[in-house]
Amino acid sequence: MGGNITSLPESFGDLENLESFIATSCGLQYLPASFGKLKKLKRLECNLNPMQGLPSNIGDLESLEVMRTNSTEMLPSSISKLSKLRNLYFTTTAANPRLPADFGKLSSLDTLVLEGKYPELPTSFTDLNIKYFQILYTNISQWPENFGNLRNLETLQLAGPYRLLPESISSLSNLKSFTINSNLIEKLPEHIGNLKKLTFLSAESGMLRELPISIGEMESLLELRITSNSIESLPSSFFELPKLSSLSISNNQLSMIPDDFSKLSQTLKGLYIYGNKITATDIAKLRKLLPTTGISSNFY
Repeated sequence: MGGNITSLPESFGDLENLESFIATSCGLQYLPASFGKLKKLKRLECNLNPMQGLPSNIGDLESLEVMRTNSTEMLPSSISKLSKLRNLYFTTTAANPRLPADFGKLSSLDTLVLEGKYPELPTSFTDLNIKYFQILYTNISQWPENFGNLRNLETLQLAGPYRLLPESISSLSNLKSFTINSNLIEKLPEHIGNLKKLTFLSAESGMLRELPISIGEMESLLELRITSNSIESLPSSFFELPKLSSLSISNNQLSMIPDDFSKLSQTLKGLYIYGNKITATDIAKLRKLLPTTGISSNFY
């Protein structure tokens, strides 16, 4: 749909065979209550609009599989009835939004992207079977201790003012990509090395002072981004990473270059290490230890 359409007529719900509704960035503010009558609707996309809320009966869209929308209010509690919903992208500007207590009933949900100042997740959240979870701009300071129950997760991005992550995250055996967004993060889970399928790990602009010893057990890790923390040294196990291809460790507190860097010479293609307490002599040593690695530093 194009143009500037602020609302739809109540009769819109009479389109009983409608399977797809896309009204992106067209000025839409409301969906009529009759929208819940669209029993065959599979796709609902009305994001990038000044939406003032969704119909309370949106859970009646029994065939809905994909939903992309934004709102000044929370998701209606009936959302948990959407048993066929696979993809949900929802942005809210509500002051203190909450997900329905029974949100975990969305058994078919595969992809979930949330944006909003959520203070917490409901207990039932870890009953989901999601593979992709991204949550941005939240106020969550503590994640559920049983977060590791989300065993199907493959991609995870967590944002919020949290200092620690639950140790159970180390049980996410299918996780391949993990982005940690918190400028308060103080440490990574002790047994993070259990994430054997993880290929990408980012924990930038935090308060990390060290990496867990188990990190060397991450046998699939290709890229590690830990710039702008307070890391002073790397554990000896770190140099046992068998596939590490890219390491971003700029703007930390490294003051020496261990000889063990040579163990990464066969795989490491890119090293970003500027903004540390190392000298031109240290960089010259690195270039000898890693002769085929592209090294970005303060010295040339």
